[in-house]
Amino acid sequence: MTRMILLGIAVVSLALLPACEKKKAPTTPSSALDAAKKAAGGTPGATSDATAAIKTAKDNAVTAAGDALAAAQSKLDTLRQKASAVAPDAKAAFDQAVKDLETQFAAAKAKLQDLKSAGNDAWQKISTDVSGAVTKLNDALKSAMDKYAR
Repeated sequence: MTRMILLGIAVVSLALLPACEKKKAPTTPSSALDAAKKAAGGTPGATSDATAAIKTAKDNAVTAAGDALAAAQSKLDTLRQKASAVAPDAKAAFDQAVKDLETQFAAAKAKLQDLKSAGNDAWQKISTDVSGAVTKLNDALKSAMDKYAR
């Protein structure tokens, strides 16, 4: 009974970890997997349940990051459509801002690909990196939209 409670706590903790805003996870990704296995006490069914829960948490992080990047792509497309309305004296700065945003978007998309291919023992760190890249991209998009898409 205690093992199942510990397993439940470990699974819930792992599921909530990608939503945290902290830059560093309290445990290393491999130790989280080890903790889940230890909580399961080596029981074959419980260990596979823990592994399945970790995979589900990773899949949820991939989906959330993918959705966030799709929204960012939409905002970037909207910003590009505003190009004709930008004053001639601000056109060079606008073009550079869009180029910078495209670079940030490509970097975030590459991190998402890394997350998709990461194993159960490494995905949490990469998920944190993806979240940071998406946050940085969204901040830059908001700034550019405020400045150029009035």
